[in-house]
Amino acid sequence: GLVSIVANFIGSNAIHEMAMRMVFISYMFIGTFFWYAITNRINFRALVVASLLQFAMFAFAWSFSIRADQYPVITLNYLYALIVFALLFAFRHLLQPNRLLDFMADISYPFYIMHSLIGYSIIRFLIDQGVPFYLGSFFALCFVCVISYAVHRIVELPSITFGKQLTRKCSPRLP
Repeated sequence: GLVSIVANFIGSNAIHEMAMRMVFISYMFIGTFFWYAITNRINFRALVVASLLQFAMFAFAWSFSIRADQYPVITLNYLYALIVFALLFAFRHLLQPNRLLDFMADISYPFYIMHSLIGYSIIRFLIDQGVPFYLGSFFALCFVCVISYAVHRIVELPSITFGKQLTRKCSPRLP
């Protein structure tokens, strides 16, 4: 957060764009706090405090970014997403296994990476071809899901397996 604020005052477009990326990264760190809570590295109170402070830094940094004109409207959308996620996290013990949600969880990272570039490009292209927005959005969603699944199977799962094997090889053996 603080680095992105400082970078925005330097003045170059490339630096402004990089600073905006850091704003998004500061938001993504909130997920790290949830992971720490799941793995019992922090307690519930620490999760709440850390998440709120990190969100405040994210919102503050956004207000100084090249997208400051979108503040606070867009940052409120990020807050709504955080609230929905936090509620689902808090009541996860009530949720039953669901194949569709499990599938979406499996492809969530590739989907996150691809939805904006590929999805928005497809929507824009289809609208330019006269396809209605909702139909184009549906097609883009389906396409991004298929591509995300392929990336999950072909890249993500083998990478995870390789990382685990490498960790086992490089980790010191405990008695």
